[in-house]
Amino acid sequence: MYNKNEGNYVINKEKILKEFDEKFSALLIIKDGSCKGKIETVKLIKQFLLSKLEEVERKGDGETSDGYHTFNELYEHRVLLWINLCLITPSDCYVAEDHYEGWFLLGAETSIGQVSYHCPNKYIDFVQNIKRKSVKFDGHTPSDVIERLKERIKELKGGKDNGA
Repeated sequence: MYNKNEGNYVINKEKILKEFDEKFSALLIIKDGSCKGKIETVKLIKQFLLSKLEEVERKGDGETSDGYHTFNELYEHRVLLWINLCLITPSDCYVAEDHYEGWFLLGAETSIGQVSYHCPNKYIDFVQNIKRKSVKFDGHTPSDVIERLKERIKELKGGKDNGA
């Protein structure tokens, strides 16, 4: 149902609508041999489906919201919070510039491995005092990063654990 297109997932509406038509037409004919009185219902369902597909497409651009924040806002928060943390402990951190076009990598070495995030180049001036370094990726996953961030909290607290 989805086509990968330049890193974004887009919905193939034509394919979905074609499958909808095929399945509902077959269902209506099989049930009693006729389509009388049911075509309008199918058209209404199809219109509803189409409106939902268009809604998903509109929200697929980072403006999807949980009712409080959009994905774009949350991503911006994460980037700025990470920059703040790295500025508090710059000796543990590094910047790999031009990691991807338009992005730099801001990372930290923890006692159990790397934590790193890609940050938009518009924030590169914020991290001028953090050492530049070419790093070999240690293969960490998003789950690894969560555990490493928890460990980093303990390290920054002086090894104390509050049970989290």
